[in-house]
Amino acid sequence: MTKNEMDLDELPNGTVSWDEKPIASSVKIPEDFEPTPNLDQYSYAAQKEKFEKSHAKVIQTSFFVMQNLDDKPFVLKTKSDMMTSYQHLKYTKVDDEGRAVRMSFINKWVEDPEMRVYQNMDCFPNSNDCPKNVFNTWIPFAAELWDAHEERDQEAIGAFKNHVLVLCNRQQDIADKVVMPWIAHMIQFPEYKSFVINFISKQGGGEEL
Repeated sequence: MTKNEMDLDELPNGTVSWDEKPIASSVKIPEDFEPTPNLDQYSYAAQKEKFEKSHAKVIQTSFFVMQNLDDKPFVLKTKSDMMTSYQHLKYTKVDDEGRAVRMSFINKWVEDPEMRVYQNMDCFPNSNDCPKNVFNTWIPFAAELWDAHEERDQEAIGAFKNHVLVLCNRQQDIADKVVMPWIAHMIQFPEYKSFVINFISKQGGGEEL
């Protein structure tokens, strides 16, 4: 052994020889073999986790609920509806021979004893009051979804305050101490009932307001 560099051409003939040993193997790969991909993302568990972010079962009503829609807060579906809507969904499992097989997701999910499920559905404006086993049908106000740091339209705010002032016959104290707090209370605390205000105008004044 030496750390010095050697020029093989300067060595006597026969000192160094190169011999490449052939690789012998009894393993035969079938012509139709396809490598098995990473099945974790296609497994039933992965599909279920994604599906149950917007789907659940309500026992007392015997319905399934679908939520987080673009145009509606939620819709109710029968078992037949679920089968029709989602029979195209598949998950992948490995069979006894090690092959990846595509299976019906919805057929397995509707019989899954560990599915996302609620005992009943009811309306709770304050989500903290809603029991964990009850699906909350309360529809949040659109403003609740706005960015808290969104720039305010001062012109629109001014127009609204002026409109309230007109409804109060331009009595500023009534607008500031009664009507505006009344409106704010309904929005900030919808779970509590409030009183009712009747706005009465001269004949023909309603259309202008």
